[in-house]
Amino acid sequence: MRSLPVGKFIWINEVSTTRQFGGTGLGLSICKQLVELMHGSIHIDSEAGKGATFWFQLQVGISELNNPDNNLSINNKELLIVDDNETNRLILESYCQNWGIAFKSYAHAKNALIFLDNNPSYPFDAAIIDGQMPNIDGLQLVAKIREYSAFSQLPILLLSSTTKPMVNKGIDSSLMKPARQLSLFKSLTKLLLANEYLLPTEKTVILPHFEAHVLLVDDNTVNQKVACNFLQKLNISTDVSDNSEDALAMIKQNHYDLVFMDCHMPVMDGYLATQAIRITYRFFYKNSLNNGAY
Repeated sequence: MRSLPVGKFIWINEVSTTRQFGGTGLGLSICKQLVELMHGSIHIDSEAGKGATFWFQLQVGISELNNPDNNLSINNKELLIVDDNETNRLILESYCQNWGIAFKSYAHAKNALIFLDNNPSYPFDAAIIDGQMPNIDGLQLVAKIREYSAFSQLPILLLSSTTKPMVNKGIDSSLMKPARQLSLFKSLTKLLLANEYLLPTEKTVILPHFEAHVLLVDDNTVNQKVACNFLQKLNISTDVSDNSEDALAMIKQNHYDLVFMDCHMPVMDGYLATQAIRITYRFFYKNSLNNGAY
């Protein structure tokens, strides 16, 4: 057991629902309760005019994934990691270190390609590629990797922020971001050993599927990714808008079965947007009904 400062974040508080920064304080309250439920402690370092840094400590054990079954071990393998997001890249690197996997990690696709040009037969066992990158995106990078004869059959796992399926794109497996450690471990094990790794206590859960078209309105990209991941698992078609004005325009152009609305957004908050949507939806629904569209 060891004590770890697990995280830090900056807090700026505003009380309005049309916020530009910060939030209502609910997130901090939830963090405090979660930390205390895990017998940890949460602290604050505050300086006038500069803001506050909240941090917490927990007593944590060693994950079972650090010591997987020897028969299914994926250590002594080496991965190619390409992700332009520094935080995501560091997380992937830490996972590999925990699992005993070597890696070469790059922030840009062009740097990875330079290495491959100089080492066209490097013995990589698999690759983890971010789908959304500037200049050369994940699919373009995969296509270029496939041009090397030594990597034409290299197992490639794509991390994607979108719900679009990656079929017949040279991708062997894909995960929605943010990828959980267990999901990533299982996917890598399946790719590297052709044998899916399941913990003995894990149970398969069959989720219901819905034929629905949903609009998600949220200005926070992390919330968008998490919500889209959940909705994708339910087989729900999802459109995303990061502001209320675009959402109103999309309502006029499409029929949605459900709208998920964030209350706290800049320019027009969720409450005002909902009122406007009610008016817009009734008007267009009534006209469409009269025209036989519904």
